[in-house]
Amino acid sequence: MVAFDKKTGKEVWRTPRKVDITGARRYWCVPPKVSNWFAAAAEAIIAYDPLSGKELWRHKGLESNAVPNAGCFKRSVVLTSGSPNKIALAIKAGGRGT
Repeated sequence: MVAFDKKTGKEVWRTPRKVDITGARRYWCVPPKVSNWFAAAAEAIIAYDPLSGKELWRHKGLESNAVPNAGCFKRSVVLTSGSPNKIALAIKAGGRGT
């Protein structure tokens, strides 16, 4: 994960993704304009602080190929996966996890 300053283009922070991505299911998505950034994949869903890149929490992954475009609705982010398991998961944005 990396963030850039939109005015200068300079890198603001970089955070390594700490998940096992040895399989072929390496699909990630980050919905814009929510208080946390989310990266979703078969192995894990991880929320990051957009200002620092600090990992805030993680959750079990989508178990299948993540669809690379998440949807935002009010204060929730909807993440989906396709084949072979078809999963839809809504996560409240702005949380700190447990």
